[in-house]
Amino acid sequence: MKTLFKAVYSFLTHRLFLLLLIVFILFYILVMRLFELQIVEGEELAKAFELSVVREVSIEGHRGNIYDRNGYPLAENIISYTVFLNDSVEVSDKNEMIHQLIGIIKNNGDSLVDEFPLVQTGDGFEIIGTERQVLNFKKNVFNLRYTTLLTEEQIAMEPNEIYLFLRDQRFNIDATKYTTTEILDILSIRYAQYIKRYSKYQPEVIATNVSHKTLAMLEEKNDVFPGVSIVETPYRVYNDAPYFAHIIGYTRKIDSERLEVLKPLGYTAEDTIGVIGIEKEMESYLRGYDGAQKVEVNNLGKTMLVLENIDPIMGNDVYLTIDRDLQINTYNILERQLAEIIVDRMLMRLPNTREQRYILLKDIYDSIFRYNLIDSRLIDPKNGDGQSRIYNLMMTTKEQMSSYVINEIKSDALAVNYNKYNTIYTYFLENLRTEGILDKGYKYDENYVAFKKSQMSFQTMMIEFYKANYLILPEVMKDAKEEEALEYIIKFIEEESVTRYDFTKYIYLYLLDREAFNYYDLTFMIIDLGLVTASEQDIANLKSRRLIPIEFMKQKILNIEITPHELALDPSSGAVVVTDVDTGEVLALVSYPSYDNSRLVNNFDNNYYAKLLSDPTSPLYPRATYAKSVPGSTFKMITSIAALEEGVIRPTDRVLDRGIFTKIFPSPSCWIYSQNRGSHGSINVMQAIEHSCNYFFYEMGWRLSFNEEGKYSDAHGISVLAEYAGRFGLDSKTGIEIGEASSTLAERDAVRATIGQGTHDFTPVQLARFMNTLANNGKMQELNVVDKIMEKSGDMVVDFTPKTVIENNFNQNHLDVVKKGMLDVTEGSGGTARSYFADFPISIAGKTGTAELIKSRASHAIFTGFAPYEDPSVSIATVIHFGYSSRYAALNSKKVLAMYFEVNKEAENYSAGNMLN
Repeated sequence: MKTLFKAVYSFLTHRLFLLLLIVFILFYILVMRLFELQIVEGEELAKAFELSVVREVSIEGHRGNIYDRNGYPLAENIISYTVFLNDSVEVSDKNEMIHQLIGIIKNNGDSLVDEFPLVQTGDGFEIIGTERQVLNFKKNVFNLRYTTLLTEEQIAMEPNEIYLFLRDQRFNIDATKYTTTEILDILSIRYAQYIKRYSKYQPEVIATNVSHKTLAMLEEKNDVFPGVSIVETPYRVYNDAPYFAHIIGYTRKIDSERLEVLKPLGYTAEDTIGVIGIEKEMESYLRGYDGAQKVEVNNLGKTMLVLENIDPIMGNDVYLTIDRDLQINTYNILERQLAEIIVDRMLMRLPNTREQRYILLKDIYDSIFRYNLIDSRLIDPKNGDGQSRIYNLMMTTKEQMSSYVINEIKSDALAVNYNKYNTIYTYFLENLRTEGILDKGYKYDENYVAFKKSQMSFQTMMIEFYKANYLILPEVMKDAKEEEALEYIIKFIEEESVTRYDFTKYIYLYLLDREAFNYYDLTFMIIDLGLVTASEQDIANLKSRRLIPIEFMKQKILNIEITPHELALDPSSGAVVVTDVDTGEVLALVSYPSYDNSRLVNNFDNNYYAKLLSDPTSPLYPRATYAKSVPGSTFKMITSIAALEEGVIRPTDRVLDRGIFTKIFPSPSCWIYSQNRGSHGSINVMQAIEHSCNYFFYEMGWRLSFNEEGKYSDAHGISVLAEYAGRFGLDSKTGIEIGEASSTLAERDAVRATIGQGTHDFTPVQLARFMNTLANNGKMQELNVVDKIMEKSGDMVVDFTPKTVIENNFNQNHLDVVKKGMLDVTEGSGGTARSYFADFPISIAGKTGTAELIKSRASHAIFTGFAPYEDPSVSIATVIHFGYSSRYAALNSKKVLAMYFEVNKEAENYSAGNMLN
């Protein structure tokens, strides 16, 4: 017993026992803890189990707002929900996941952020951007570091080939599962992720400002969309967008070129910057500075804990000199004026006169079809007799013409009826070009010229093109014989070109040009397709023939149901600038037509942008600041001041208008002589301005051209005119903050230059500053469209006080003579604008002008002036491009000034600043 006890004691006191005991106790604790975790709390802990990591999240600093002079927001931010996709999360079928994500976003009425430059246009594709941007895109597509590494073959690749490469090789998208539109949507996201593949931790923005419905659906299906997150972000909003687009501009994600320049200022690839307009020019003030958060997030991306917070810095606010109401009303007045000109010039048939610049009803319908104001694919032969007749005639003509031309091509015959079928041949050749099969240089080839003259068959021309490497055939046909190449071309025309919608459109345009359709049928068609509205009375009158189609169309144009912009006929563009005489502040800066810049911010709409680029009226072009034109007779005040100041004439001196100015050759004539062999008689400076007598100003140009030695020198005359034009600001930019074109002064022919012809070229803002300087008795100021920059706290950052550039010390009597001549333009018995201002309660000093730019098109219509005459508060410059007559510009200016001075409300108390206060 003692031995046993001793053995037990020895065992219990042994170091090994103590070690085993400790191990047992620890093992017991571990088992019990595991039991508790697995059995007792297992279910709850399983739900709560999350892998957490620390991430730094950027907090976007809100961009500053842009306001009009009265504090109305023109550009502001709202809080929205943005959908991000993190490419670092592995997905078995990425294309399908992205397709489903896009489906949820679009089905709820939201749109994607689409920066993808490859867009679908008609039956093909187009890469949107400058030549350099297209090369950058191709560089990214082929995974190259520099554009210089692109091969000639890669540079020459057509958009459709790029599409196929991305779809089939780069991203392996199954073309049998998705439509072309769906594939392009997938490509836009895959491409954006691809060019950031070395920064996978940076999520890609998929959609901004999504609806609560989209938000709820994505949160509910977060397991289906790994890597998708939704974050509150600022969303840029442009109020009254089209009226201010050319002033405000828009923002866009920074591109690689700008990033390289702006990196030293702290910009990153994720930043948004101003692209044009105020958004660009005031970028340094508007820009917000991002803050940051260090957060702990779980494996699902959910924030568990904020570890550190750095607040963002908001951008400053920009206040413009623009008056919102004046801007909007001026834009609408100009649009309506253009509509009135179109209606005024509309006829059914050209008259038997020298003047042939009219707009025919068939021209209106040509624009409706050509610019897709209606979708002609919706013309339904089952929808009434009218549409049936239109559709059936188109189909019959299409079949006849295509059959004739194709048979002519196949038979290798000369195109003896080329003039009759030239539109069809042109379509076929251009279709081959846009498909990348025919090089664009074919138009300048001698074989094409011979074909058009019916001296060569289509087949022979194509064989010659093949020899000259104008034909670009598929890779499998690189060694094709001439006959095989020709067979391929004919097959493409027969099976592809003829079946496309563009060919159908060609036929419609062909028939419209020949007035083959009944105008009543066309009228009911545009009503049925929803292009215009018609009352029951209109319908009844059309059916009974009491209302004829051309009068119905005039009503629709005057009501702006079809806009001058949409018709793209002359005139379809113009500009109006209204400035404060005292300060040089721009109160209205209108360019027509405009565009919706809200479609280019946040979610950049590439298809809309492509449409804008191809629009024949160039709506992206800021005409008020960049569209230069000859000033015409509005330059005559410069000549008058120069002649008076240089002493070549006194205010009371007279010049006899002899009709033809024979002191130079070729000899120019006065407009009244050209018109009816008339003369203005013996007139002084004031009367010359009133009557706009060309002869008088030719004489002034002649006199100004005699140098100090008493010899005639055209260069001397030009130099004197340039000096005085410069003293009114016409030799320099105005200083307006959103960018502008430089002016051009005539360099020869001083006599003709005196009436604003020749190579003078000025923008509307330059003409407005000219008027400001004259109204201010020679004090020339810079123009400004920015009033001030303010912090969110209300503290002033910058006050843009207008700068006086020149204090001209002109003889006041000379200025008064010129200004009185301008008053007589609107009020004098022989004033060129008297009939338009006769009933106006405010005295306006003005000058009309016309400028012929292209002989085949109408002249530009111009009016410049200031009001009230006694104490000027505003100046105005109106330019209507291809506006036929200056009377239209004068009428437009009168309407703007009437609105500004509230003439229709109260024709009294029109002191300076009345409108602004």
